[in-house]
Amino acid sequence: MKLLVAIKAVRPELENVKESDGKAESVLVMDPFSEVALAAALQLKKNSGIVSEVVALTVALESAEPVLRTALALGADRATRVDVQAETPQQATQAMLPVVEQETPQLVLLGKQSSDGDHRQTGAMLATRLSYPFADGVESLTLSPSQAQVVRRTEWHELEQQLTLPAVLSADLRLAEPGFAALPQLLKARRMPIKHRSPAGSLATAPELEQARAEVTRQPQQVADVASLISKLKTEARVL
Repeated sequence: MKLLVAIKAVRPELENVKESDGKAESVLVMDPFSEVALAAALQLKKNSGIVSEVVALTVALESAEPVLRTALALGADRATRVDVQAETPQQATQAMLPVVEQETPQLVLLGKQSSDGDHRQTGAMLATRLSYPFADGVESLTLSPSQAQVVRRTEWHELEQQLTLPAVLSADLRLAEPGFAALPQLLKARRMPIKHRSPAGSLATAPELEQARAEVTRQPQQVADVASLISKLKTEARVL
């Protein structure tokens, strides 16, 4: 079974800036939610007995390649980078879609949101485009050859959900504990190939926001009693 993990490269919260050719540039790191999604996939490969391959995917420019090399050092088998900067969840989904369709993984894992945007939309959008079942904010995951048993938390209670594979899951921070790559694995990852892909066509532009304004034509009036209110609702507003 193949798992695909969509990874987001972000600037660290405590900005780490270095000088390159006289210019200051940020060092990108793996988003915390992506770290958890990758850790969950690697744990499934180690413990489930049915996962044979973990593929890491990111939509980003060349500056994000160290993030993919970290994923390889942690245990991902292959890595692919779509060479484009996605500014919106719509663009990220559009760029990832051809790769996911070609790889045909049984399970796609990604963070439920990212530290630089908090949109929490990409997972649902990708699942919709693929016509796959989707679970958001997964805190527990058990995998069988044909199904994924997940636990996710709503505002009021925990919810158990069973999804038929292939499926898309977005990871909550409680799903797994991110690991650390040892120096030998980091050195080995430097020599591993990363597949580069161009986006399929131009990415959709972000939707423009339109403002709507409602004019108040009549000022609210106070009625004498409840009976008068009911009468007006029946005869004037005609909602009763």
